[in-house]
Amino acid sequence: MAGIVSFFRTAYRKSDKVNERVIAIDAGNSRIKIGLLDRTAPTGNRPACHRDLVVPLGEPVPFDQLTNWVKQSEVPVVQVLLSGSNPPVIEEISALCEQHHLPEPCQVSRQLPLQIHVDFPDKVGMDRLLNAIGINAARPAERPAIVVSCGTACTVDLIDGAGVFCGGSILPGFEMSAKALHHYTALLPRIPVEELSEAPSNGLGKNTRAALQSGLFWGQVGAVRELIQQLSESLGAHQATPDVYLTGGGANLLSTQFPDAILEPHLTLYGIVLSALHQRSGHP
Repeated sequence: MAGIVSFFRTAYRKSDKVNERVIAIDAGNSRIKIGLLDRTAPTGNRPACHRDLVVPLGEPVPFDQLTNWVKQSEVPVVQVLLSGSNPPVIEEISALCEQHHLPEPCQVSRQLPLQIHVDFPDKVGMDRLLNAIGINAARPAERPAIVVSCGTACTVDLIDGAGVFCGGSILPGFEMSAKALHHYTALLPRIPVEELSEAPSNGLGKNTRAALQSGLFWGQVGAVRELIQQLSESLGAHQATPDVYLTGGGANLLSTQFPDAILEPHLTLYGIVLSALHQRSGHP
């Protein structure tokens, strides 16, 4: 395990010059996140993200824009790195990258710079593991972390002070819960996620729409708050209190109720680049 932690702390210190970039693509179940990032980072921290965009699933990827990123970059863009929780979309985008003459596409494998202590490591969602890898490059040494990734599903995962992915919890995200209430009832309207910022501050909805806003928003907040507490207590007294990190499409909405949490919008993209660097360097 010490070797993996050392990799994150020292892998980028061999040179103070960043001379290559990559396009990282995270294909999820409701959106595709794309960023232009440095391939290395001289400080031993996460690679800098210079451009980013989000594409809702089902809409075309703006390959012309990605081509412009490559043309306008101050340093060469040498590769397109792909990963995420949606393998069919990853395969499709990989093929389209070649058609649009982007740099060589490469799918990140599950040979990851991460120790995983769960019952079935091969079945853990790739997005959860990539988030953990991104956090291990950023969190203070020996400081545990809890990553709340609020997307199609909301995952709340624990990374201990040694950088080990310990597992966590999965619950429906804002949009999935809203869709379920609409589809499985006769009369309840579907509430857009954008409306949840209007949820009654005291939880007291005075009409059906406000009651739905309240239940969806405060239900998610309450579940996440309880899970953070439970995961923190699972560490025992021998480890420090974990720092909480928020990522995913619903992170900004959640952050209003978690003022001490750290927003990390590019966390999965960091994990993709770090994993590719690990695999390229020949680490086991």
